[in-house]
Amino acid sequence: MADFALPRMYGIPYDPRQPTSEYRKYSHPDKQSVSFWSSCAIIAEEETENNLSTLLRSLPPNTLGMHAPSSNLVNNGSLPSTASFRVTRGIVHGQEILEALDRHSGSLRRLVFAKLGPGALSALNQLRNCNALEILSLGASDVNADFDFARSETAVYDQCVEWLRGCYQLKDLSLLRFPSGTQLLKDSLAGPKLRLKSLTLVEVGASAPWYHELHHQAKLECLEVHVPDLGLLALGPASGRCQDLAAGISRCPELTELHAEDYLSVGDISKISEGALKLERISFSGTLVHDEHLMPLANLPRLKEVHIMGDSSFTASGILRFFDKMEGNADHDHRGFSFSAAFQQGTLFGLKEDMRLREAAERAFGGNVTFTYVDSDGEDYYGERPNPNRFLGSP
Repeated sequence: MADFALPRMYGIPYDPRQPTSEYRKYSHPDKQSVSFWSSCAIIAEEETENNLSTLLRSLPPNTLGMHAPSSNLVNNGSLPSTASFRVTRGIVHGQEILEALDRHSGSLRRLVFAKLGPGALSALNQLRNCNALEILSLGASDVNADFDFARSETAVYDQCVEWLRGCYQLKDLSLLRFPSGTQLLKDSLAGPKLRLKSLTLVEVGASAPWYHELHHQAKLECLEVHVPDLGLLALGPASGRCQDLAAGISRCPELTELHAEDYLSVGDISKISEGALKLERISFSGTLVHDEHLMPLANLPRLKEVHIMGDSSFTASGILRFFDKMEGNADHDHRGFSFSAAFQQGTLFGLKEDMRLREAAERAFGGNVTFTYVDSDGEDYYGERPNPNRFLGSP
């Protein structure tokens, strides 16, 4: 067995911050060799794309991989099931790499593109044969922020929808600032073969009501929704998006982890808590999140973590009521419970109440409470991991 580092002659720069990429060659007992690319994490630069695609084409078909073959490779000649290709930094500008990856569509299981440029987006349908993927992450470069992929590249978009709907092994899907990403989800989630366990969405531009299709993903366990556009985020409650998102989440019975960077109301939290009863971890945003947001969460029998990302105005007595309600359900398991708030109004309670809450969490659940306090101008009283001995609020 011999290992060869990816040669500089292919124009692929070495980055010490990324896992080492290797081109490996293994010999079978029958003297035939199987070559594949190991731990592929590269910087994509426009001038290197042709060289990279040439390298991908030079490999035997369906031999792109990540780990050394197990004994099964020697015994039956099969390839490892962890074939992976990742471009984690830089922009993929053209279609050459996508076309070359089609040569390995039968072995690819993990595919990650951090930033696809306009040319690559226009050729995304070249990946339509990669339907055995288990993990897929698609991001777009910032220049595509206003690009309407669904309308501008209709034929390509339609083929991408059919591609996702047919990915029968796909478990983990991420769309990160992907143009028309919400529309792509809306059109794909109902696919009869698509059964996700994890879905991550960073919304950009106009939002299509993708959450109406969430009920088709009954096996979904983890959902992350981020809304970096402050205008879209603020419009959420008024547009009914948050209410509909909560309704969609409530129809995911296997959901254990939810991160929603959205302004969820008390009613939204109640809706989610009624349907997603297996939730263990939840984080959400909002404007002046208060005690009543917490009370519905006490009905979740396995709740282990609550993190509030928005401005909060909790009271010590309200949080203690929340703890009491959780403790009152004898058949619930909240061991190790953690509660944190990133932007708590610092004038609502002082050091004694802070310590009392910490002691209550420790006593009831073996858990902890963490606040980052802010003043009326939004300035931190202290850093990300607050120390109550440095608290400057009311005594």
